[in-house]
Amino acid sequence: MADEYEIISPEMLASTGLELRLPFDAGSLDREDLTVVLNWEVAINTSGYGMGYLIASKDNANNPQFPFLLYFWLPIVRRGLPVTPQIMVRVYQDFCRIIEATAPAISKQRGKDFIFLNPPASDYMVRELEAIVNSIRPSQVQ
Repeated sequence: MADEYEIISPEMLASTGLELRLPFDAGSLDREDLTVVLNWEVAINTSGYGMGYLIASKDNANNPQFPFLLYFWLPIVRRGLPVTPQIMVRVYQDFCRIIEATAPAISKQRGKDFIFLNPPASDYMVRELEAIVNSIRPSQVQ
């Protein structure tokens, strides 16, 4: 039987003390208001912890010269494993390394300077990722 994974919802994540808040209003985060740069990617380690992340850009109505580059993420855990603040911080640190590795390349490729934001995932994003997580095969776990 294959392992089952579950997404740590934004509410559950907040209960661990790690909550995402934006420094200012980015406006609507509906799918039609975003330009997807990288659709959902899933990274799970052999310990059973990982994340799903999506990268999108969006025009900045307050300062059109600097559009937003939005990094959405949701932690994923193999069902039955503990979810502690320390573990969630480690997963978030892994996510930050993804941002550090991809943001400069995206800026260079697009020829733009972006304002980088890490907003909480919307409900529709959680549903999209759940569909992906429900189909994870053992060969996808690294």
